[in-house]
Amino acid sequence: MLVFTVRGQGFGLPLSCVRSVVAAVAVTPLPGAPEGVLGFFDLRGTLVPVLDAFARTSAGLGRIRASQQFLILDTGRRVVALVADAVSGVQPMAALEPLPMAEAGAHRAHMAFAGVVRQADGLALIHDVEHFLTQADGQALDAAFASLQPAAPTAEDAP
Repeated sequence: MLVFTVRGQGFGLPLSCVRSVVAAVAVTPLPGAPEGVLGFFDLRGTLVPVLDAFARTSAGLGRIRASQQFLILDTGRRVVALVADAVSGVQPMAALEPLPMAEAGAHRAHMAFAGVVRQADGLALIHDVEHFLTQADGQALDAAFASLQPAAPTAEDAP
């Protein structure tokens, strides 16, 4: 598990979904993107949306700072970046103490967290990477990126 912090809160991600950690850069706003998408940037030819993990749980991150990092993740459906204040490192899951989470019933499929573990310095929420974006959010994100593409010429455009 990759362990990182945002606003002093500990988080974890399955290492299998982490592609890399890169320095934060300025992002370009993405009109029409769903809540929680701060914008996007070009990562070696791939346009990567930058997500605010706090968008649905807090007031949001605000501006991205040069001291932050982007965690490049493969969600299985798309590549995204998450903003982190600091990356603590990699810890084996066996070294962490999982704590029971109350079952959220029908809403569990839309939760961004798969669980919580106790670490030496406090609790860490384990992100459920597959549920960062709802299906509707994914469709809105796809539509927002599609709107960036120039329209194909039509017969009416010919001289």
